[in-house]
Amino acid sequence: MLVSVVIPVYNCADTLELLYQSLQLQTYQNLEIIFVDNGSTDHSYEVLKKIAQQDRRVTILMEQQRGVSFARKKGWQHARGEYIYFIDGDDYVASHGIETMVEIALKTKADNIIGSYSLYRDEFGLEACITLEKRCKKYEIHDADHMCFHYTPPLWAHLYKRELICENFFVPLNQLEDYLFNWYVYVTARKSVLTSKEVYFYNKQITNGLSSPTYLPTPVNFLKQVSKFLQYCMNLDVLEQYEEDVKKLLNRRFKILERKITEIEENNMMIYTKNELETMKEEIRQILYLLDLKEDVHYVKKR
Repeated sequence: MLVSVVIPVYNCADTLELLYQSLQLQTYQNLEIIFVDNGSTDHSYEVLKKIAQQDRRVTILMEQQRGVSFARKKGWQHARGEYIYFIDGDDYVASHGIETMVEIALKTKADNIIGSYSLYRDEFGLEACITLEKRCKKYEIHDADHMCFHYTPPLWAHLYKRELICENFFVPLNQLEDYLFNWYVYVTARKSVLTSKEVYFYNKQITNGLSSPTYLPTPVNFLKQVSKFLQYCMNLDVLEQYEEDVKKLLNRRFKILERKITEIEENNMMIYTKNELETMKEEIRQILYLLDLKEDVHYVKKR
């Protein structure tokens, strides 16, 4: 079974070699590796060309700097594999990671396989392993979507059946876009499977590229994308089934936005003006009120 590995790349030349080495060392080798250069301004493209010269499985696609969702969508459009694995250019994959998820996919015929992962701050400093052992009692959960709504594992912890994915899953945001992508997956998948086995290593230390605070979505823009997702649920006639789950998720996601805004203020990042930050905070207050989310939003004052 062919697995398409799709990797959006933006200014991560220093980490691409380590990522590629982790793919070379995979115990499962039936892969096509699709790098999508999202308008990098460093020497990422030169590194990619060197990698492509030594591995026939590698394809390089060029994309204007339109954001990580556009890059992933372009990779998905070119993918030929039965399953797709989206990973980031500054992380790396456990040597048995893809094989673990492929074995589960073949055994269970699941649309969506979700694994555990570790956080690390440098090549040798593992910080914590985030496992699903405490979150699922069984190796296989046929109705895992409800659990996933409460937990929402990152995009790169999943192996997706390619035909499950639709174009509207790739929302035009550069942060929190992976949450929305997975929400679409959870309500669409006929079967999701969880495993406590570790599949991925996430570089928590990297703060540049498209995950930087520069690309923080405004609360209103995020809500617009959420409204499209709710309409999708209505079209599938599952809105009532997931309504409470979605409300809880929205509360958490807006809390994340609130925390990011607070970090920008406390670190005196010259990214947004004071008025822009105040506007975003007010938008969050109003959205939580309109959605009838009971928990209040409290902002940490600068010291």
